[in-house]
Amino acid sequence: MTASNSMEQMLAMFVSLLVVLAVAIGLAWLWKRLMPSSLMAPSGMDVVASRHIGTKERLLLVKVGERYLLLGVTAQAINTLAEFNAEQLPEALQHIQQPTTPPNWLPWRSKQ
Repeated sequence: MTASNSMEQMLAMFVSLLVVLAVAIGLAWLWKRLMPSSLMAPSGMDVVASRHIGTKERLLLVKVGERYLLLGVTAQAINTLAEFNAEQLPEALQHIQQPTTPPNWLPWRSKQ
């Protein structure tokens, strides 16, 4: 094998790789553009809030239609902890203690 022959093979392989990547990106763009709107429609379910309470555990507040569900999520299960309607939700959120601001440990570094 000569040096020019191996360079030609490397160039051909690189061009082939670029063509494959361009085709994949083009197909992904076409799929997104031509996908039926019914598949892309909003599901009516939104995660309103999320709080991690452990390495694999968290609480989720999920809005489903006009109802709100408080879910406990672990690696093994998802459990409904509470259910609220739109009128009950602000009242329930008032009982959650807001985090306090940390004390100023370095007062000389704060901007006065």
